[in-house]
Amino acid sequence: RDILKAINEYIIRLKENDNFLIYYAGHGYYDEILDQNYWLPIEADKEDDSEWIPTDRVNKYFKAFKSKNILAIVDSCYGGNILRGVQVKENKNELYEIMQKKQSRIAITSGGNSPVLDDGGNNRSIFSEELEKALETTQDAIDSASLFTMINKNVTKRSIKLGVKQIPQRAIIPNSNHEGGDFVLIAKWKIYFYFD
Repeated sequence: RDILKAINEYIIRLKENDNFLIYYAGHGYYDEILDQNYWLPIEADKEDDSEWIPTDRVNKYFKAFKSKNILAIVDSCYGGNILRGVQVKENKNELYEIMQKKQSRIAITSGGNSPVLDDGGNNRSIFSEELEKALETTQDAIDSASLFTMINKNVTKRSIKLGVKQIPQRAIIPNSNHEGGDFVLIAKWKIYFYFD
């Protein structure tokens, strides 16, 4: 409930020139009978789906945003189920301004429609560790395609060493008014990650 409430608040608050980044790290579930993917917030009971959040509902919320660009980074089992195809583009710094002029709705997930590793040996997911490394090494700006490229290879390699084939994904969020732009993260302050 808190996740959807927060998304609703941002739908109202954000204006056309704003950007929105959502990072979901938690449990996910795929119901094969309903062909439906869910986020399971911390308060959710794994045996009772009344608190589960259908990811197609989140996708529809993205359509309501006035903000120019949206990037969803999802670190959960079955997170890749919200995506449709992967479009990776090679971009250079001088293209960032052009890329930001068109509305974007993009997601990066820790894996496809399958379980992912919750712990890579450091009480954190390997996806969150690689995301942190990529953001810390970014000096000025980075688009979501380049961020994905930095994360993808290392997560896949590390997961295979741990006996699981976890392949992150990046794609346009379906049915969300994507117009062909890209989300560009511009470093303005130091990013810190805190984990309990």
